[in-house]
Amino acid sequence: MNVDIRNSIDAWALLYSSIAKTLDQKFGAEGRSVLRRSIRGYAAERGNRRKAELCGNGLSLDLRNLISAGCDFPSDHRTEVEWIKIAPQELFANVAHCPLATLWANEGASDLGCIYCEEFYHAYFKSTLSNRVQVNLTQMMTHERDELCRISLYLRPANLDEAQRKICFEMGETSGEAIEHKPTKHLIRSQWALFYTHCYVNIQNQFGDKGLLAFKEALTGFSDRLAAYILRLRREDACSELVTAIDAEDFLAGIIPLYSCTSDTEVWGDSSTSNSRAFYLSFFERPLLEQL
Repeated sequence: MNVDIRNSIDAWALLYSSIAKTLDQKFGAEGRSVLRRSIRGYAAERGNRRKAELCGNGLSLDLRNLISAGCDFPSDHRTEVEWIKIAPQELFANVAHCPLATLWANEGASDLGCIYCEEFYHAYFKSTLSNRVQVNLTQMMTHERDELCRISLYLRPANLDEAQRKICFEMGETSGEAIEHKPTKHLIRSQWALFYTHCYVNIQNQFGDKGLLAFKEALTGFSDRLAAYILRLRREDACSELVTAIDAEDFLAGIIPLYSCTSDTEVWGDSSTSNSRAFYLSFFERPLLEQL
């Protein structure tokens, strides 16, 4: 494996690029269309979960609460964000470094990463807050010409009906401690499962058995790469403390977010089935663990 995996966030990014590359190579424009549909479905379900979390804590569905009251994707120390403005109606930010964009560039998959950025943010913010939120991505690091990501969001009361204005602006405001921050393992586990599930469903619906065969190739290929990476670490760090970590179940659970977690329906989401979870276990997790 040519790229380092610092944590499960990197593993998630590689899961994405493995699936995206397979869809692109096997099915061309139709495959990229399925990829976009999967990203939108994943973003919408993730947004609905975030909305339920904010509402469950009595918080308004405004931009400040969304950013300040907990999170649904783990933060990474490598990410560099300049928060220009965080307010209920406006959010402006520049992202100077994104580990996902860096990894996708190293994988030669920036164009496929660009598809993720184009689809995810619009679907996620509209699902979480309101379909009237304005989402502007004027620059993205997944574009070769751009050196940063520039995000501008607007949620104007004048664009909302009375019911939407109440839920977006007349509930509670966060003190910064209203929602307990969840562990990285829990957060990435949910996002890993949701994205995989939406890909499985859309690939099966669009391409049938031919699609699932391609999906199997993507998962087994990724499991082989991940196993080779872990085994290389074992060889290179035979005398270091890292070996103890690599042999430990906690390490595997950190890199493989769904390790021993295929029956947790809360993690997998509404779209998953026993067939999709068995497919994941058979063609990703089991082959990976057998090599270790």
